[in-house]
Amino acid sequence: MTSEAGDLRGEVMRFIAGDLDPAGETAIQSALASDAELRRFYADVLLQSVQLAELADKRRLGVSPSRRMTHRRTLGLGGYLVQSHRASVTTTTPTIVVTPATPSAAIRVAEARNVELRADGVVRPATAGAILGLGNELSANVDGAASIVFPDGTILSLRPGGTRVRLDSDQQVSLLSGNLDAVVAKQAPDHHFSIHTTSADIAVIGTRFSLHAGSDGTAVRVQEGRVRFTPSEGSPVREVAAGGAAASGHGLLGVYFRDEKFTDEVFRRIEGKLNFWWGRGSPDPRIGAANFSVRWSGWLLPEHDEDYTIYAISDDSGKVWVDGAVVVNNPMGHELEASEKSGANRGIVRLRKGIPARIVYEFFQIYGTSCANLEWSSPSLPKQLIPAERMRPDTGVPGASAP
Repeated sequence: MTSEAGDLRGEVMRFIAGDLDPAGETAIQSALASDAELRRFYADVLLQSVQLAELADKRRLGVSPSRRMTHRRTLGLGGYLVQSHRASVTTTTPTIVVTPATPSAAIRVAEARNVELRADGVVRPATAGAILGLGNELSANVDGAASIVFPDGTILSLRPGGTRVRLDSDQQVSLLSGNLDAVVAKQAPDHHFSIHTTSADIAVIGTRFSLHAGSDGTAVRVQEGRVRFTPSEGSPVREVAAGGAAASGHGLLGVYFRDEKFTDEVFRRIEGKLNFWWGRGSPDPRIGAANFSVRWSGWLLPEHDEDYTIYAISDDSGKVWVDGAVVVNNPMGHELEASEKSGANRGIVRLRKGIPARIVYEFFQIYGTSCANLEWSSPSLPKQLIPAERMRPDTGVPGASAP
């Protein structure tokens, strides 16, 4: 770490503690808007301070009133007031208390690549440092990406693939298309940051969390704190705690792993039609083009009472279960012609109209080209990709495996 970086981190600590003058606070806010590594450091310090304070409260280890804080100052940080308390020399861990406040700092685009900003009907290239106003939209091209930084340390990341978001307020964004990741700072009890999608509303009700949302559906996995998950299709509202997950929408839940053994999870998202032809590329910048695996799971909603043929083209390998029974087992999927000729890429299962059938499709790639798709046919249906509206995702419990 350079001395300059160390100095900035020291200034961030002083910023959190309330030791900077207004000019210093403005300088640090500007640095946070332009330096992704510094933002991560800032968010980590806030999170650790909150966690230590909560642990102290739970264990009744708080500082006694007679040794209470010798310095106290209130900082305006966007949607909150951050009250920083410093104890005497015998207690050095700050306690961060977050309460609602009038926004005093801008919401900014911190990083942008092949992204457009729409403001007041005018579309122009988005650049790092651009300030977002209410109603503004960011649109990433197929290979574009960007991050939005809120004054409290909340970071939203637009992933490649045509992601489009709109800033509805200082506490709400709408995902209009594509995929979005979020790390949200601790919220006050009555001041929830929320993300609206076509299939769900997600409100933060605890400490920060991470989610992945797409236009076909929404999958959220909570790593820290809690969120309130409200599906738009009428399913019950759920409070999802740390270690839990939820999903809604049409399609299947795809869980992507950084290895070929379904152990090192990287992210999850809802997939509509499964028709992927990656060639020698990667499904996502977060994983490599080799040695990865994917597990799709959810429910089939058949239209007819009859035998269905399930087809799964999988290079390198694929396996499909329906209601716990293996329907497709294709360990040599990279030999596409041989798999087609032998019938290893398909199987028959009896489905009944109106009765959901659980499906799990496991795929892995080791090297070379890769592809994965999922089709069906029946006496009443020609062979076709299974439509998204004929699938529902698993609820997304972490660690769920094949039958």
